[in-house]
Amino acid sequence: IKKVIYQLTFVRETYSIKHNIFLAIYSLLIYFLIIINIKYLSEKENLFLKMTILICFLSILLHSSLNTADEPNRHQLFNLTPFYVLASISFVRLLKLIKILN
Repeated sequence: IKKVIYQLTFVRETYSIKHNIFLAIYSLLIYFLIIINIKYLSEKENLFLKMTILICFLSILLHSSLNTADEPNRHQLFNLTPFYVLASISFVRLLKLIKILN
């Protein structure tokens, strides 16, 4: 379970508690943005959303089951980058909904 958490967030055992709290909030915000716009993403960015979920699932399955380092920093960006793109799309849509962007 620890390796799965490492794959989906930046939280680490070796970081300070303050740092991990910040990173947990940061990660939760990214996933919150994706979840609140999941219907929009599934309609407008369906293929990208499916590929992101597939990449994340396979990455967790493969990297978390390997007996490599406990903190897979080099593998983490591979599956977090598509989530950043989805969170960006969600954030722009949210800004448009509240009329900050045209």
